[in-house]
Amino acid sequence: ATEAFGSIASALSSTKWDLRLQALKNVGTVLKSLDIGAAGSAAREQKPGLSRKGTSLGGLQMRDNAKCFRAACLILNIVLKEKVLPVLFEAHELFRITIEHSQGAVPEEEAKFAISTLLEHAMVKIGEMNIRLHERACATFIYAVGKSPKLSVS
Repeated sequence: ATEAFGSIASALSSTKWDLRLQALKNVGTVLKSLDIGAAGSAAREQKPGLSRKGTSLGGLQMRDNAKCFRAACLILNIVLKEKVLPVLFEAHELFRITIEHSQGAVPEEEAKFAISTLLEHAMVKIGEMNIRLHERACATFIYAVGKSPKLSVS
């Protein structure tokens, strides 16, 4: 994770929950900026007159999309088990961003496997006594099965 996100990832192991929360937000920001950069590079390919500037975002090259997706999945595999609710809620938001980022970053089968594995962590929280946690887990589940790559529920 440190390779993909640099010093952002080191704050994820902090004992202070507010630092972990901010680190998750920063990981989401990096993933979003890669998506914006990928859209911008696609536009440059369609219009050859546009500048090649912007092929790097915060030191990350566009070829790093797959590395960032995989690192985000490794991070999510840990933080979706978080006990502190604000951090867990941000982990659910990062899960949504990661699903959106998976399109085109990795092969569809790899994305399906990663998302279905991570979804198990959210499914465990469905039925929780804390209604906010239950609702967030339900919303995450519904979002995940409704987005591409399509997951089958069996």
